[in-house]
Amino acid sequence: MKLEANTKNNQFLFILGLFLILFIWNLLFLPQSDDFAHYFSAIDDNKNFLSSYFDWNGRFGELLSTTFFGKIYFSDYSWVFDFLNAGVGVIYLCAFFVLCFGKLPYSKEDFMSFAFIFGFICIFGHFGAIFLWGAGASNYLWGVGFILCFLLPFRLYWENNGTKKTPSLKVSIFLSLSALIFGFLAGMSSEFIGIAIIAFLFLLFFVATIKKWKLPIWQYLGFLSISIGWLALFLSPGSRKRSEVLAETNAFIPLSDFFDLPFLDMILLINQTFNSPATSMIFRIFLIIFVAFFIVKMGYIKNFNKYSYINKAIVIFLFLLFCLILLAFSKHICAFLLYIALLFCIIKLIQIDNKYFIFLGLFIAWLLMDLSLFQLHGHIAPRAELGKDLTLIAMSVFMFRELYANHPRFIGKLIIGQFIIGILFASLGSYSVWKQSNYIENASSKEGMQSEVVLPKDIRFNKIIEKYFLDYSLITNDPQNWVNQVIAKYYNVKSLYIEK
Repeated sequence: MKLEANTKNNQFLFILGLFLILFIWNLLFLPQSDDFAHYFSAIDDNKNFLSSYFDWNGRFGELLSTTFFGKIYFSDYSWVFDFLNAGVGVIYLCAFFVLCFGKLPYSKEDFMSFAFIFGFICIFGHFGAIFLWGAGASNYLWGVGFILCFLLPFRLYWENNGTKKTPSLKVSIFLSLSALIFGFLAGMSSEFIGIAIIAFLFLLFFVATIKKWKLPIWQYLGFLSISIGWLALFLSPGSRKRSEVLAETNAFIPLSDFFDLPFLDMILLINQTFNSPATSMIFRIFLIIFVAFFIVKMGYIKNFNKYSYINKAIVIFLFLLFCLILLAFSKHICAFLLYIALLFCIIKLIQIDNKYFIFLGLFIAWLLMDLSLFQLHGHIAPRAELGKDLTLIAMSVFMFRELYANHPRFIGKLIIGQFIIGILFASLGSYSVWKQSNYIENASSKEGMQSEVVLPKDIRFNKIIEKYFLDYSLITNDPQNWVNQVIAKYYNVKSLYIEK
C-alpha cells in the first residue's frame, strides 16, 4: 500500500511538473502569424462559428481558433488559453503513453520511456508550432488530442483481449457518450488520420463478425460517430474551396483528375507521395534507431564489449557514417524500396519474436496514412506530420525500452541527455518567440500610428529554431507579405518589415 501511494505521488508530481513546464512555455509563446488573422476573424460581426467551415477550413480546431480562441489570444485573459493549452498538452502526451503501454507511467522504466517521448517530440516534432502556437495547437494539439482520447477506450478494452467483466449500465452509458462526442470531434480533426482509423475499425468489425466476437455497443457508436465527423470534414465547403485554390498551383489533384490519369502517371504520383515523408527528420531518426536495434537483435555484432578499442571505434565510425549519409542524402533515396526493406527487416524480427507484430501494424498504418495524402502529392506542413508520425515514435520508444532493459546505464544516459536537450531547445525557442514579439510590440508603439516600422535583421529566428521548432509563416523583409500586413494592421501602423 505504501509503495502504491508513493507511486501515485510520483505520478502526480511528474504530471504537475510537466504541466508547469508547458504552462511557462505557453506564457512565453505570444501570438504569431495566423493568430492575428484569426483575431480579426473572431471580432468580425459578419462571421460566426461556422464561417471557417464554409470559407476555408472545416477542421474543428480551426473553428475554435477563428472564434473563441481568436479573441482570447489578445485579451487580458490570454493566460486562460495558455493554462488550457498546457492541460491539453499533458493530456495529449499521457494519452499517447497509455496508447503505447496501456497505463500511466508507474515504474522507472515507464518514466524513462515518457522522458524519451517528450524529448523526442521537443527536438524533432516542431514542438512550438504544435504545442504552443495558438492556431497550430488548435488544429494539431487539440485536434490530435481528440483522436488520442477517442482511441483510449479501444486500447484499454483490448489490453485484456476484451475479457474484462461486463461494465455497469452507468459505465456503458458513459463510454457510449464519450465515443459519440470524441468520435465526432476526432473525425472532424484530421482528414488522413481519420480515414485510417475508420479503415482500421472497419477491419476490426469485419474480423469480429467472422470470429463471432461480441463487441460492446460503444465501439459501434464510436465508429459511426467518427465516420460522420470525418464526412462532415471531408465534404465541408471550406475544404473544397481550399482544395480548388491548391489545385490552381498544382499542389492538389481532385479525385476525378486522378482517375483520369494514365496508369503510369498514377504510379508516379503514388511514388512521389511515398517519397515525401521519407525526408522528414522524425522518419530519418526513426530509421537510424531501427537500424541500430535491428543489428543488435539479429546478433550481427556479438560480444561488442569484448572488442578491442580499435574494433569498437571502427564499428561506431561506420554507424555514424551511415547516419550522416542518411541525414544528408535521404532526399535521393527511393522511398518505396526503402519501405520494402523495412518491411523485410520487421518480418525478420517477427521470426525472432511474435511481439514485433506490433511493428508491422504500426508501420503499415503509417504507410496507409501517407498514401491517403496522394491528392496533396504527399506534401503537408511539417506541423501536420506529427499526428501520423506518432506511430514511428511509438516504435522508437518500444525499441529504446527494450534496449534500456538490457543496457540500463548506457541507454538511460542517452534518454536523459535527449530529455535535457529537448527541454533546453524548447525553452530557447519559446524565449526567442517572446523576445521577438516584445520587440515588435515595443517598436510599433514607439513609432506611433500610421508609421513605417523597420525591424533589424537580427530579429530573425535562429535557423535551427525556425526549421525544427517553428512551422508557420514568419515576418519577412517584404511589407506586402500577408503576415507583415496583418501584424501591421493589429498594431495600427502603415507597414512593418525586416530591413533588407
